[in-house]
Amino acid sequence: QSLKFHKLALKIRKTIRGHRHVDVASCYNNLGNLHADSGDYDKAIHVLSEALQIRVAVLGEDHQQVAEVQYNIASVYEEMEDWEQAASFYSEAYSTRSFVYGKTHSKTLDVRFRYARMLSKLERYEEAIEELESGGRKSSGEWIMELSVAYAGEKRFTKAVECVKILIEEKETKNGQDDVNLIDPLFALSLWESQLGNQEKSLKACEDALLVCRNNMESQTLEYGEALKRCAMARAKAGKIDLALELLEEAIAIEEDENFEMEEGQEFRKFRALCYRQRGSILKKAKNYEEAIDALYTFCKMYGNAPETIKALN
Repeated sequence: QSLKFHKLALKIRKTIRGHRHVDVASCYNNLGNLHADSGDYDKAIHVLSEALQIRVAVLGEDHQQVAEVQYNIASVYEEMEDWEQAASFYSEAYSTRSFVYGKTHSKTLDVRFRYARMLSKLERYEEAIEELESGGRKSSGEWIMELSVAYAGEKRFTKAVECVKILIEEKETKNGQDDVNLIDPLFALSLWESQLGNQEKSLKACEDALLVCRNNMESQTLEYGEALKRCAMARAKAGKIDLALELLEEAIAIEEDENFEMEEGQEFRKFRALCYRQRGSILKKAKNYEEAIDALYTFCKMYGNAPETIKALN
């Protein structure tokens, strides 16, 4: 219904104002955002591009309304996981906002962060680090986390650990050790410590993350199951095979919700299959080949004839 009214408003304004008018551009911008919210990304890009073209023609390139639609287009491309296009439009929005607001304004810093995040997605980690280190917003939790990810991408794991530890300490000081926002940083810390060969430290961070998950999440969810699976791998790397298998059994035992949508159900079944693959890999390392083969065959039956199944059996 909202989409219908916005289309009607666009038609009326085009009739009264003509096509190249800022009011018409605003209608295109609003309509594009609605298409994006409903997941119709191709239409969103098309309509937002119309808004951008009109605003540049009428207002010039260095205008806050131009920056707004550049940002909106970038956000849609990010949702589409088209990192190249998203980075391009975030970069344009950053240049425009820098001119309009200045480089230290919160709106400018926000788009600079998003641009840096796209650079990381494109594995242009050195550029991402440069943007984040000079961005002047290192007190932001998401900023510190993204910097840690970029350092890890450059295989500078010691720096990645330093960053994420700062974030964890800040969150613990502010909200206590049971803060749900600690989960991702703790799992990241576990991964970076593992890359440095510090398996005990990696396990400690993973167990801390799991404890926060147990205290904050419903146990019959995929998110909780993923936490179990990640901690199981950390236990296995630390040589605690039996404890790792216990967590995988708990993950496999999570029951599929009868109210799942079809897509959610498929994700759940894929998750369970991957639990069996991980179980098989752990048992193989423990030289328990018979049970490893059983687990990997179960994975193959659940996952289908994909390259991953052949690799698992080998």
